[in-house]
Amino acid sequence: MKRISYKTRTASYGRAELSRDGGKLRVRVRYHGAYGMGEKYDSLNQKGKTVVNQVREKFCFQGDKTYCTTPFFWTDTGFGLYVDTCEVTTFSFQDDNIEVELPERADVILFSGTPEEIIREYMSLFGPAATCFMVQYPLDKLLEENILKLIDNIAGFNAIAGAVLSVGQYRKTIDAAREAGDFEKEREEIIKATNEWGSKVVDYFQADVNIINPENLPDHGPVVYICNHQSYADILTFFYVIRKHQASFIAKDAL
Repeated sequence: MKRISYKTRTASYGRAELSRDGGKLRVRVRYHGAYGMGEKYDSLNQKGKTVVNQVREKFCFQGDKTYCTTPFFWTDTGFGLYVDTCEVTTFSFQDDNIEVELPERADVILFSGTPEEIIREYMSLFGPAATCFMVQYPLDKLLEENILKLIDNIAGFNAIAGAVLSVGQYRKTIDAAREAGDFEKEREEIIKATNEWGSKVVDYFQADVNIINPENLPDHGPVVYICNHQSYADILTFFYVIRKHQASFIAKDAL
């Protein structure tokens, strides 16, 4: 890991050559895939795309819009880069050439190594809660591409990835119940899966969950729970606490 000052005009790091002119940075590096950029709804591999890292409130049909973003990526050829800023950045992932628009006084931090090594070093900057990427992909697609297995042993992600892998084992029983028309069985399996997901993550981080007036939680019938949604933690905590209901989420259609 190496910090490059905003004053530096040229630099070499591993297989990458960097040149900078104020708020424009060019990285020359061979690669087939570029991954990261925070939460994304449109693609796992960002090569061939222009990604604007800017918080955008949008619910459903997000496309390239996101409210959980980070100016960090790594390539399949062992290079990674993070722009040390909270301001808007733009990454253009071209063939063997990555162009970045960034604040003129923003340093960049470079990484090299395996994906595990790069992500571990990146997370050391912030702690285990740092979000490198979160891809809204079907679970079977994530399993097929071994993305979760790749991050399973990375510090801070092993609980989340491991929990999702564990929950993925319920997929067959849920699908079988749905195909058989046994919707009560389907509901039971979904509840088991979400409970296990929430429990594994809450237990891993040793979070203290305080339930006030638990006797008011109903056993049956529909009920509405309202979360402030300050982070993804409230979703997993909800799965941990609500043990008898299948959860569905709604939000304002204006978002």
